[in-house]
Amino acid sequence: LVLTIPLKTDKAGALWIPLTQFDSAGLFTAIIVGLFITDFYVWMVHKNWTIKMPDTVPPAVSNSFAALFPGFIVLALVWVIRLGVEATPMQSIPNIISFFLATPLSHLNNTLPGALVAELLISFLWIFGIHGANVVSGVMMPIWLTALNQNHAAFTAGKALPNIVTTSFFDNFVHMGGSGATIGLAMLLAFAAKSKELKTLGKLVAGPALFNINEPILFGLPIVMNYKMLVPFIVTPLINVTTTYIGMATNLVARPMGVYIPWTTPPILSGFIATGHISGSVMQIINIVLDTLMYFYFFKSMDKEKLAEELDPKNAEA
Repeated sequence: LVLTIPLKTDKAGALWIPLTQFDSAGLFTAIIVGLFITDFYVWMVHKNWTIKMPDTVPPAVSNSFAALFPGFIVLALVWVIRLGVEATPMQSIPNIISFFLATPLSHLNNTLPGALVAELLISFLWIFGIHGANVVSGVMMPIWLTALNQNHAAFTAGKALPNIVTTSFFDNFVHMGGSGATIGLAMLLAFAAKSKELKTLGKLVAGPALFNINEPILFGLPIVMNYKMLVPFIVTPLINVTTTYIGMATNLVARPMGVYIPWTTPPILSGFIATGHISGSVMQIINIVLDTLMYFYFFKSMDKEKLAEELDPKNAEA
């Protein structure tokens, strides 16, 4: 990453590295360069483009020498590419990555359709047991963090906050209770279940759900590979995206002010901290009520089936 950043000169003629590329703005550069350079390094090692040492040399020393030549080639390659790019109108590798990837994604991201697509992918992947949040955030996290950082800069300068869709938007207003916005479902399991199985499960999931941890529900209810819970698990977080976006776009709800809050922070508290305004907590309460209503029918249907199985073993066999 350091080699991709063009050096600048101050008034005294001293060279310095712009530190802005070490915050969220440089994440895309670090990810992309890291992926390609690592593969190239491994390819050279497999091709035996290394310094060979006698068998009598200890492995730790031999491995260190083996890494010298591929490491030198990698550094030299990045340096040469940087010099070549500096001779073009783009001027730097980070500028190229921003122009072709980061900027288009950022324009798509800070829109309601963009947020809905990202959330749809997260929930859809989870249905098949794939950690959707990790998969999608691997691509979108640099964009969301950059948007959050821009809000922080605007807040510090006393200007209007430019972005709605940030890490705080998803972590604190959409994924309450975890992916799928399952906090409402957790409360139903804990306080409204009639079957013994779901009552027991409710005691286990209620606590973690308050801290946005829902693996006990995803794999214990289960939701993963369960077509009966497909609709609410996908639709509920999309409702949260829509209501929160509209609330913030119309200025009825304060936007995230650029403070990064751990995703495990409980709802209501996190809404206030993220926005610095009580409207953030109110928005979360509204979303939780809507989430609970969305899950209610499907929860009652499953609870009824479980209760029938417990009352009549023949139903369970069927």
